[in-house]
Amino acid sequence: MTKCTTDRQAALAAATVLIIGMVAAVGAGKLPPALMLLAAQFDMTLFEASFLIGLFQFGGALGGVFFGTLADRFGHRNIMQAGMAMTLVGIVLALSAQSSTQLLVSRAIESIGFMFTVLPGPAVLRQVIAPARLKLWLGGWGTYMPVGFALALLAGPWLMQAGARLTGAGQPQWAAVWGAHGLLIIMCWVALRLILPIPVARTDSYAGAAPRFVSLLSRTLRSRGPWLLAGLFAAYAGQYLSIVSFLPTIYEQAGLSLAAAGALTALVAGINLFGNLAAGRLTQRGINPGAMLMLASIALLLGAWLVFLTELSFAVRYACVVAMSACIGLIPGTLFVLAPRYALDTATVSSTVGLMQQGSSAGQLLLPPLVAWSAGLAGGWSNAGWVLGAMALLNLLLAAVIWLRERPGQTDAAQANG
Repeated sequence: MTKCTTDRQAALAAATVLIIGMVAAVGAGKLPPALMLLAAQFDMTLFEASFLIGLFQFGGALGGVFFGTLADRFGHRNIMQAGMAMTLVGIVLALSAQSSTQLLVSRAIESIGFMFTVLPGPAVLRQVIAPARLKLWLGGWGTYMPVGFALALLAGPWLMQAGARLTGAGQPQWAAVWGAHGLLIIMCWVALRLILPIPVARTDSYAGAAPRFVSLLSRTLRSRGPWLLAGLFAAYAGQYLSIVSFLPTIYEQAGLSLAAAGALTALVAGINLFGNLAAGRLTQRGINPGAMLMLASIALLLGAWLVFLTELSFAVRYACVVAMSACIGLIPGTLFVLAPRYALDTATVSSTVGLMQQGSSAGQLLLPPLVAWSAGLAGGWSNAGWVLGAMALLNLLLAAVIWLRERPGQTDAAQANG
């Protein structure tokens, strides 16, 4: 696919891709409001139910870099369509699940569909948007997760209540949320066909040759830059998902209603998009990306500690987590801007993003159960701050490395060395 012929066509194509990413992210956000209902229906402990949260990242943790390279090889639109179809399969399996094992399997299938759907996003944006506006759109792409997550948190409780009224008390309330997500996925599939009717061409450098595919994948894995982005995204994403996913449960324990807890958590997730949008604008103005990452990492360190500090009042803790979420949105937005620069060449952008997403998925797969386990040991959430604080320090260290790489005169040498 070449650059769109008009600014309007380019904006429409880019907006379509961004909306598809947001709808895909609903799959992650639909679970927290329904977590306790699912645990009760399928007789799961909080620790067991936490794997439902982490399993949404199974696909990315399993092979994000490989999936990203597949997108380059077989066409980005084709892979996005396959991802949405796989998501529908996972939704249908969840709606028909009779055991916790079937529910976990459905979540794993949805996770692979999610990765296939979102991994081609930055590469497609790079193909349809002019270079002068690319950083803004890449920073905007980082909003797909917080926006989709927030929408699911907001709409989830309302849909569950509406579904209970329509279907009766005998039906699981969470099924309405899964069904609504399936309808949105179908609508996105149709929109992709209509607005991007010509499949994105395979990158010329692949030319259908398997050895070239393996070579590019191997070169990406041997490069230091993509691994640096992946490590930072892993630490950030695991902390963010742990905080946001368990907030509704903490609020319920504090006596808030399910709807109120979902709305408050949606605000926390949604305000994250301001940092994502700011990242694109600030990098376009020449601000060192490493400096922004360090600032956001400090905010994450403070917020991760304060949100689980039970000695503070609920209002203070909530204000801290809202402020933290707004600041740390700089991290994903900045990483998506850096990904094309840290890729070895234009043919490895998707594989670089795939490795970055694989790090993100691994962090989200492993850290929420660890946080839940530490909370269980302490009989409350007091220990969670220690776990998340340690990961925030790792964020700060990796951000400092990027700051050093991005200093004037250092960028070209760093990129030349991978």
